[in-house]
Amino acid sequence: MELSNVNRMLCADRWSVGEPKAFVLGAEILNLNPRVQVEMHVERFKPDKHANYLAEVDAVLEGIDGISVKTRLRDRLKAGELESVSMPTDTVFAPFVDVEGPFDPYFCRPDLDKKALDFLRQPISPREDPKGLIRQVALIMGEENIPPDLMAALYLFSQDLLSFWPQPALPAMLNAALLSYLHLESLAGRKPEHSRVRVSLPEIAGIKRYDSAQAKVINELFAQSLGL
Repeated sequence: MELSNVNRMLCADRWSVGEPKAFVLGAEILNLNPRVQVEMHVERFKPDKHANYLAEVDAVLEGIDGISVKTRLRDRLKAGELESVSMPTDTVFAPFVDVEGPFDPYFCRPDLDKKALDFLRQPISPREDPKGLIRQVALIMGEENIPPDLMAALYLFSQDLLSFWPQPALPAMLNAALLSYLHLESLAGRKPEHSRVRVSLPEIAGIKRYDSAQAKVINELFAQSLGL
């Protein structure tokens, strides 16, 4: 939804300089999967203005930097009972480490017990903790709900990709979170109502650009979850 810092993300190259970010990233997504329908909006996102858009989606993955917009968006999503995944940008990274912080209602699951909170309090810097990606997923869906095959793939992937900080790692977290959401939906016998998965992120293409065996594993899991 928010494409800030695109020049530092993996999909940026010299051919995209000066182009509107939404068009550049939309083209990258189509390069990865030409069958997906991408809607590109070249405008600043405002939760109140885009209420109709939010009513048509199953889940929202966002990387908005502004805390005021981020919190307003999450309030609206909560009211509509939508699944939401937030990318921990530089301005909002603290809540993932210190769950006693002021942003608890927006970034921490209300039903986390003390054991889970202690798990999430541990350092998540990829240089210190190669399982940081799994911690991000655990924050969103609960450690006990991560399928073993996905856990293994995420661990291998995080050891490789999370050696870079932070742009490649955060997109990977969003991908993993979406994978987890779709997996839980399938376990519950549900399928996303809409035939389209709206992703206005460069991260899907970014995984493709990152040439490693672990990235391919995540890509395959992602494609399988979408039924591609």
